[in-house]
This record gives sequence, C-alpha cells and structure tokens, in this order.
Amino acid sequence: MSKCTVCTFLSLVRAADLEDILSQEGAWTLFVPTNDAFKGLTEQEKQTLISDPNALKNILLYHLTRGVFIGSGFEPGVTNILKSIQGGKLYLKVVNDTLLVNELKSKESDLMATNGVIHVVDKLLYPADLPVGSDELLTILKKLIKYIQIKYVRGYRFEEIPRTYYTSLIITKVVDPKIKINESSYEKEVPTITRITKVIEGEPEFKVVREGETITKVIHGEPIIKKYTKIIDGRPVEVTEKQVTEERIIQGPEVKYTRITATGGANTEETLKKLLEEG
Repeated sequence: MSKCTVCTFLSLVRAADLEDILSQEGAWTLFVPTNDAFKGLTEQEKQTLISDPNALKNILLYHLTRGVFIGSGFEPGVTNILKSIQGGKLYLKVVNDTLLVNELKSKESDLMATNGVIHVVDKLLYPADLPVGSDELLTILKKLIKYIQIKYVRGYRFEEIPRTYYTSLIITKVVDPKIKINESSYEKEVPTITRITKVIEGEPEFKVVREGETITKVIHGEPIIKKYTKIIDGRPVEVTEKQVTEERIIQGPEVKYTRITATGGANTEETLKKLLEEG
C-alpha cells in the first residue's frame, strides 16, 4: 500500500470534528494540502493548532467551497473568485493547462468524487485578509505559509463558524393527514411518506458528472414543494413534487451533463486516500 500523501490534513480535519465534510451529500469543491504543506511542523505545534478549535476550523474551512468547480472548465487566464465556507475569497485561474489557487499551482486537479471535486495543493491555504492574534499561532503559520504576509492584530480571536454553514440535513418522515382509500366494503388508512430535503444556505444538493465539455457553475434556487391529489385507478392519491430552478453558466458550446441525486457515504478518509495515494 502506498503511503498516504495527505494524512496530516486528514488528521487535522478529524481533530476539528469536520470529518463528515468528506462524505456528506451535496456538491463541493475541496482543496487538499499534501503532507509537504506541513513540512517542519512539530507534534507540539500541531497540538497548538488543535487546541484552538475556532482557529483550526477557520483554516480548514477556507479549503472548502459550495459548488463543483472544475479547472478544465475555466477560461484560460481569467481569474475566478469563489467564496469559501470560512468566508474568505479563493482566486482560481488556469494558466498553461495548470490550475492556480491563490497563484499557487495545483499539484493535481479535477479529481472527481461522489460529492464534488478535489484539487490537490502542496501549500496550506490561508485568507490574506484574516489576522492572527496569538504570537504562538503566528509563528506556526509563518513557518508553513511564506507566500503571503500574515496580518497580526494583538488579541484578535477567530470567530466560530456555525455547523449549518457546511452541513445539510435530509429528513424522511410520515406526513399527516393520512390518505383514506376506499376498497370494496372496507376502508383503510395509508400514511404518505414524503422525502423532505432541508437545504442550508439555500442550495439544494446535487452532483455534476462531466461528459464532454464542463459545466463550470450551477446555481440553484430554493426547492419548490408542490402537493396535489391525483386519481389513480379510481383512487385519490396525494402526490408530492419537488421542483428546483437552476441557472447554468457554461464555458464553450452546449454540453451534456448528468444530474444525480446525492446519496452520501460512510467512507471518509478511505475515499480521499484512494483518490490521492501515490500509485
């Protein structure tokens, strides 16, 4: 078995209780730093990072954004600005067929996962406008991040990022009232099962699978739930429909795409390891 090349990042994700982001339903773009991004980090310094959960989550969630953004779908030389879950901006562009993230070259890009896409980088990403208020943390970050000047504001504290910013909830429940069906000389009640998707931040879950050219961005509106009664074989049956409006911004000519209902999965670390292990 090849050595895991992103184990340090995965261990920090696990320590921050963010492991479920690797397998949760939805559509995500994740930037994964390799072990080289943490070169020189001592175990004591790692524990210092872990001891400040808000700081650690701010750093890790800057590597995650909603939506599937594939490097090969960007117009060459054009800077694309994405908002991370942390709130800071990510700057992506393609130069000479290479994806740049905040002007850093992606070691490997466009790795399709069941719930989005992964881009591998060999540097730890950090928002340039986010200050640090701890001398100890500043020393650690300067050790890892040399491509930007990190701001220092004495006493600054990282804000807590609500869990609802990066999780979605799916509920299946029995909805009342029950449907009454008359059959011959007897009457029975049949509960209706309705699958309700509660969407956080106004984005329903979806996945995009590339076929031919690439859909670079899909913007979804709030799902619209419609209920009505339909007569089937002489019986009244309540029908629930979910409609989602979407706007597609496509690079190039009209493309084919597949829209798949997210199913999620339990394999988190293993899924990412299989994609990113050296062959």
